[in-house]
Amino acid sequence: MDSTSTATGDNDIASLQNDEDRFLAIYRLLSKWQNQLEYFLYQFCKTHAPQLLVDCHWSCPEEAELTQLSEKFTEYFCFHNKRVFRDHGVSEEERESFCTKLQSVRRIRNSAVHRVHPSAYTIRSYANDALDVLKIVQRLGNEEFKKSFNNPLNEIIQTFWEINNDGIMASQGHPVAQTKPECIPLLPKMEQKEVNMKRGLEDQKIAAQRKAFNIAKAAEDFEDSKRAKDVRLRRVEQQEEEAERKKIEKAERFKKQEEDAAARKAERDEKAKGECRS
Repeated sequence: MDSTSTATGDNDIASLQNDEDRFLAIYRLLSKWQNQLEYFLYQFCKTHAPQLLVDCHWSCPEEAELTQLSEKFTEYFCFHNKRVFRDHGVSEEERESFCTKLQSVRRIRNSAVHRVHPSAYTIRSYANDALDVLKIVQRLGNEEFKKSFNNPLNEIIQTFWEINNDGIMASQGHPVAQTKPECIPLLPKMEQKEVNMKRGLEDQKIAAQRKAFNIAKAAEDFEDSKRAKDVRLRRVEQQEEEAERKKIEKAERFKKQEEDAAARKAERDEKAKGECRS
């Protein structure tokens, strides 16, 4: 889309040529991203780490606030509960990237709150980081989280660039069509092609990482299964040895009881004989 592009049909054009209109478009865009990130990070914590929200006294996404929420999210999941990433096929490289971008998305909130007017390049950087964070959050979700939030997350992720392209174009001084978000061109064709190629390569990389993870996990599970089997066999052997030991001890006690009974009987017989002689 260039600065002279227009919408087809009777759609109105809001030129957004003045600074005020551009500022409002960007401010609303950043505020929306902030709200989306706060909402899904909060709901993820509510599902996976409710005590974290209790400890922080956060009763809703707005109370959590993106800067503090991303910090606590990073501390709890990225540092102290790394296993959740491995369990959902997220590689160590992806985990580190996710943690970095969790810190990066704080700039979205800062720009919105402090009314900063970032460049188109910066906004695209914000968008990429926010999108990548939401994708990883979706992958990490358990069944309860997916059941409640998978569809809205899918909708946001799949339409992210279409819906948010207005704000990016506005920051460059381009006119923006007042039409349905789905009808707004994503990016200039060559740039969109590059984005698509990059996404394709990233998807292939993620798929390869997930495959490698699954292979490694299968090998790890096999070793765990083998160790568990060895432990079970050893436990059975120990139980059999213990049963045999108890059997021997019981036999020895029975034998001793018989010997003691025989000795007492002999003693009584001897005593009875002595009494008869007297």
